[in-house]
Amino acid sequence: MNVALAKNETGRALSDSFAIARDRLPGTGKVAAERSTGNSFARLIWLPEGLESREDRQRQFIEYLKNDSLAQQGADVLQTSIEELKTYIQDKLRPKPKAHAGNGNGNGHKVQEGPLRVYLICDKQDYDAIAPLEDHLYSQGFEVTLPLMEGDEAEVHQDHKESLMLCDAVVIFYGNASEGWLRTKLRDLLKIAGYGRTKPMLAQAIYAGLPETPGKQRFRTREALLMRNFGEFTPDSLQPFIEELKKTKG
Repeated sequence: MNVALAKNETGRALSDSFAIARDRLPGTGKVAAERSTGNSFARLIWLPEGLESREDRQRQFIEYLKNDSLAQQGADVLQTSIEELKTYIQDKLRPKPKAHAGNGNGNGHKVQEGPLRVYLICDKQDYDAIAPLEDHLYSQGFEVTLPLMEGDEAEVHQDHKESLMLCDAVVIFYGNASEGWLRTKLRDLLKIAGYGRTKPMLAQAIYAGLPETPGKQRFRTREALLMRNFGEFTPDSLQPFIEELKKTKG
């Protein structure tokens, strides 16, 4: 397991070392990302809570770690207390139970039983706004999982990872959250193989809702089905995702 720590320090010499580390990260990050594609190697970038710096280069480096997709490739990014970091590492190093054979489909994977699980991701400020989507998905026979909104950052992050591991499909609700938040969630979908997920996602979508913004109108992606609805929720606005999910399920 590779853990990168970012601390608050002062002084030109250390500031220069931060700049050197930032410049070298694309190369070292690429090697670590390649190793993290399997289940035997994990990457973690940790930043203390309230991390600030008076040095411009350090501030740039911290923002680089928080927002750059290459720096985060194959890695989990946490900004927590040191005790929460210890708990997270202990959980990661704890041996996972081995999968048992039986009730399989002939290739070692357990056959899906029960309803399909849809993970409906949203920012805390949009928790109430997703209620119509949650209700409609449930009425269509899906088991709907929502993000954990209580607990410390380590608990919320761990629950988010486990939901990504267990779900059959994902809908990211893009409402009041920033585009940076949306990009973070899309990167999480790219990281799930590194978390240990082996089965493919049946469908993944973005539901862009109110408030309407030029950025939402312009946003495009090939990584997920994009649906826009800047009015009241209607079942038709979510139908493309449901059809995709049922079609993929066969």
